[in-house]
Amino acid sequence: MRTIRSAMAIGLLCVPALVRAAEDHDASLSSIVARSSERPIVFDAARPDAGDILAAVAVAVALAWYGPQGLHELGEQCVSRAHYTQYRLIEQAGASAAFPETPFFKEFAVRLPADPEAVCDYAAAEGFLAGVPLRRLVPGTGLDDALLVAVTEKRSRDEIDALVDVVARACKEVS
Repeated sequence: MRTIRSAMAIGLLCVPALVRAAEDHDASLSSIVARSSERPIVFDAARPDAGDILAAVAVAVALAWYGPQGLHELGEQCVSRAHYTQYRLIEQAGASAAFPETPFFKEFAVRLPADPEAVCDYAAAEGFLAGVPLRRLVPGTGLDDALLVAVTEKRSRDEIDALVDVVARACKEVS
């Protein structure tokens, strides 16, 4: 169950329908009742494993909703958008791939011509989460100029282009 929760936390599967439904009806997530054909099952958030149970339900809903073909298409969208973003960052912002021979799905690292911390601060001021400087995650590895970027199927081409424009401006202005 911890693996499922971790996968959801990093964005591999995200089903916000339960939260939206609760917010729409001013309901509390402290207790959610799921009805099966025989008896009600109460998931009480006070129990230590309630989050794991809710995560498993969310994953089951997502898998049922997408189906095999839908998951395949979702994966293709993720790969396509992440690769497009990397290409645009290299082309427009003067970045370079930190690991050029390594395949990736949603996340990739690029080396920036400016300080990644300053670029992230600049992007945040413009309303963007540009990524995470790798020196925060793996200090002392020679990746002080690298930025970890994640792109999912939820980002449109216009949003990606806007992010790239902000990162490119930041690289010019903060270096």
